[in-house]
Parts: sequence; C-alpha cells; structure tokens
Amino acid sequence: MMLSPVSRTRIAHMGRRLLPFAGFTLALLALTGILEWVGAMTWLGWHLLLELPLVLYLYFLFRQVVPATRRGAVVAALPVLVIYFVLDSYYLLFGRVFRLSELREVPEALDVLPWYLGVFIVGVVLLPAVLLLFNLRRPRPLIFVLSLLPLGLIVASILWRPDLFVQGFLTATGGVVEWSDEEAVHQNGRFSMILYQEAKRRAAVREASRYQGLPAYEQAFQDTLAALRAVSHKRNLHLVVFEGFVDPARMERLKLNQDPVDPALRALLADGKGNLSVSPVFGGYTAQAEFEALCGVPALQVLGTIEFNLFSGAEVHCLPDVLRQLGYRTIATNAYKPNFFNAISAYRGTGFEEVYFAREYAPQRETYLTRGDVTGEKYMFDQTLFEQNLAFVRQQLSEHPDRPLLNYVLTIYGHWPYMINEGVRPRVIEARGPNRADGELLRIVNQVHYRSRALAAYLRELMALDPEGIVLILADHLPPLEQGKAAYERFGYLGNRPQSDYSTLLAVIDHGRPATTGSLHHHDIPQLLYRLLTGGSYCEGGRCRKRSEAELRDAYLQVMAHALADAN
Repeated sequence: MMLSPVSRTRIAHMGRRLLPFAGFTLALLALTGILEWVGAMTWLGWHLLLELPLVLYLYFLFRQVVPATRRGAVVAALPVLVIYFVLDSYYLLFGRVFRLSELREVPEALDVLPWYLGVFIVGVVLLPAVLLLFNLRRPRPLIFVLSLLPLGLIVASILWRPDLFVQGFLTATGGVVEWSDEEAVHQNGRFSMILYQEAKRRAAVREASRYQGLPAYEQAFQDTLAALRAVSHKRNLHLVVFEGFVDPARMERLKLNQDPVDPALRALLADGKGNLSVSPVFGGYTAQAEFEALCGVPALQVLGTIEFNLFSGAEVHCLPDVLRQLGYRTIATNAYKPNFFNAISAYRGTGFEEVYFAREYAPQRETYLTRGDVTGEKYMFDQTLFEQNLAFVRQQLSEHPDRPLLNYVLTIYGHWPYMINEGVRPRVIEARGPNRADGELLRIVNQVHYRSRALAAYLRELMALDPEGIVLILADHLPPLEQGKAAYERFGYLGNRPQSDYSTLLAVIDHGRPATTGSLHHHDIPQLLYRLLTGGSYCEGGRCRKRSEAELRDAYLQVMAHALADAN
C-alpha cells in the first residue's frame, strides 16, 4: 500500500526529530565503551534498558532550551556526555564511584591532583556550561513545565520520601548489588545509582536522626577513655581481618592427605585450633564483619544492607577513634580497592588517621603498598601484603617509639572464585575417603596451606619485632562453597552445632602466647581488646557483661546516627 505524500512528509519529519536522539545514544554507547576499555566503569550497553530512558530524558530537557539545529543537538548532548566522562575519570583517579554526598569533597580532590589535571577537569566541566549559556533560547513555557514534572517528582521523592524512592527502585530493578558500587553501576547504570544512593543515604539519615546527640552515647565514650587512660603502658595492637578462612580440621567428615594449616600456625592457636567468633555474615559482605569488629555493635542492617556504605566520614566512637583519643597512631591497610564498601569514608569515620591501599588500585593516594604479581590469581597474596606491612610497622616503631600503634590489616586473597596459580603454588592437599571434596573446596584448602604458612611467618616476625604487642587474627566469614551452608553441613563443620556456619577463626596472641577467649561475637572484639590492654580492669563495674538485644540495638542506632552526622 502506497503512503500518501502527507504521510511520507510526517514520517520524514518524525525521523528528523528522532535522528538527534539516535545520534546521542550512539555517542553515549561509544563513549562508555571507550571508557570501559581504558579501565573505567561499565559500558552503557550492559544496562541499556534501565539507564537509557533516564539519559534520553535529560537530553530531551536540554533540547528544549537550545535551538532545534544540528549545533543545538550537539550542545544539548555535551552536558550528559561530560558528566559521564567526569564520573568515570573520578573512578579512574580515586578508585571509587562518585556519590552526590561527595560533592563537598571536590575541593579536596582537586587539591590532591596535579594542577594541570585539575585545570583540565574544570575546563571540561565548564565547556558545556559555557556553550549552553551562549546557545540558550526561550522554550515553549507549557511544554517545558510539563517536561520538568518527571524530574520534579524524582527530586521531590528523594528529598521528602526517600524511603519510598528506595523501595520503588528495588522493586523495579529486582534488587541492587550492595557489596560493590562498581558492580551496582554495572547492573543499573551511573545516573540510576547516583539517585538510588542519595535516596538511600537520606532515608538512613532520617531513621537515625533521633539517636544523634544522646548524652548516654558520649558518656559511655568518656567512661571507656577513663578506664583505658588508667593504664600507664599502652601496648601496640595488631588486628588482622582474614578473608574467607576456614580450618579444614573443624570439618569432621572431610578427610585430607595432610593438615593444610602450617604447624607453626597451629602452635600459635589456642588448643591448636584457636577460638571462635560468630560473624554477622556467611560467605560474603566482609564490611559487615569489619563494622562489628571495629565499632563493637551488631550489624543489624536496620538502615541498609551494608552499614559501611552509609558512613559519611563523620567521627564515630569506634575502636580506632577510642585509641586515637588515647594517643595511638591508627593505621588501616586494605589489600583491595577503595571503592569496595565505601572503605575510605568508613575508615575515616571509625577513626583511622591513615588509610593505605595498593597503588595499583588508588594511584593518586599516598601508600606504602603494592599489589605484586597476581598472575592467575587476581588478588594480592597474603605473603605480599604481610611482608610490606611488616616493613612498614618496623619503620613506624623505629621512627615513633613513644607512640602506640593500631595496625589494622584487611586481606583479600582467598576471596571467591578462589583462583590459585598452581605454577607458583602447586597443589599439595588432596582429598581422601568417600565424602570427597569438590574442585572448589580443594582449591580453598590448598590456599589455606599457603596462606597459613604466610600468616605463621608474619606472626613470627611481628612477635619478634613487637614482643609486648597484642595480635588478634579474625576471619571475616566462611568461604561460601558451591552448595553454601549445605556443604558445611555435609562435611560436619563444628559438628553442625547452632551458628556453626557463622563461626569463624579468632586467634589472640598476648605477650607472644596464644590466649583463650572462648566463643565470642565479632562485635565483642573491642571489649576483648580493652580487657587485654588493661589486664582485665576494664571489665570492672560490669562493662563486659552480655548486653541485651535492646541494648545492642540502641548502641547500633547511636553508632549509625553519628556515622551519618554530616550526611545532610
């Protein structure tokens, strides 16, 4: 059927109107593809259906205020393209995904960059603004006002009903990856996640605001300081959070050709196996274990799935802050990327004065750490991390002998998918018996063989370097295994007793000897360390008594209220 001249004219006219949007989409796909190729965030094509309507809507708004010409189409596209470029440049430079709450940190970020790079970024940002200013035209009032309504609704919901925005977003997307901003962007897009994270932050601020400024919170902090100040000799603390560790000797129905755990490490564990601590998580979400161990409250997830993701950098009276107030030099060393679990803001908020990442992950940050060779394994090997940390601690103790040290180390080797370069670390451990281990578990136990050897060497050198220090080794969680908790039940981990799938290694070395602590929770770690520092006097007056669920919840909300204090 032949189209009439009028119909052909209308189709041609519609094509001309849609052509700029098609060109804009192709430009954005090309830009994000190039950015991903150079190591930035993900290509738009991976989340096209979710992100594209939003960016096309923004492009449409800019089109309303510029001439309907080819030049106008380019001028309208530039702001969106530049924002994408700046977001990915931020990720490349600082190793983390930008959030709106970080706008206050832009001057600081520009200050640490070389002047020419700062000038380039400012110039790139100003260029589309200047072009837009010189190409403005008066939009048609009614159409423009109607066009702004969706944006107004989005902004209003984030400002006044952020909880509804978050719930609607989760419903529409089927959930958000919480352990990594980078993965969340890959799943949902840059602009979408900026809006979601801001709404989530504001919802958390509202929930916690009624717990801000409570006298009991500050009084408990002052009481803790007073109890610890009574000790004249302040010993160094070394706290190592070990990624995904399991002791195969505790799996009753797993038979191996030899013990994977190095004999030297066995000798440093209480009763040869160490104590146990109940983690808040199974198989992942390391930041939850960190939050409990550093802040001394359970990770209840009342304000969000990952508490660290909500930290604004505001001061919280966690373990590092307490020790900092006592004159300790508080140092955190993280073997992976700063964008994981909002690490920089979280560590700053808990009280760490210095935070170090491998220079490969954060090239613009000062550090003593390098990732080393990760060929065939992806993650920094524990020995590489420990040797560098030992050299760093040795230097600090030599240069600052009168200042006590909190040396906090988070490992990453042993993380899923348990890659092991057998050319460097050949397989030593094999399974025996009818209840055989699968390939993944065999990789894990062979990793344990090499990791335990590295840990034993580290502890030996550390105790020789700091014989009066307190060393605490804590596993964040159990490795998940292919069948999850069912795998641990099949192998009889800890006799399948209650909470066995959350029970992880806790090793304490006090004055060079293993200390028996019994079974604890991760959130009991600060009190344990205070007790060791004071020879037990800290616990006088019932400070170390078991807290009720109501007390733990109140303590949690007070911590989170202060963690969000500057998150306006």
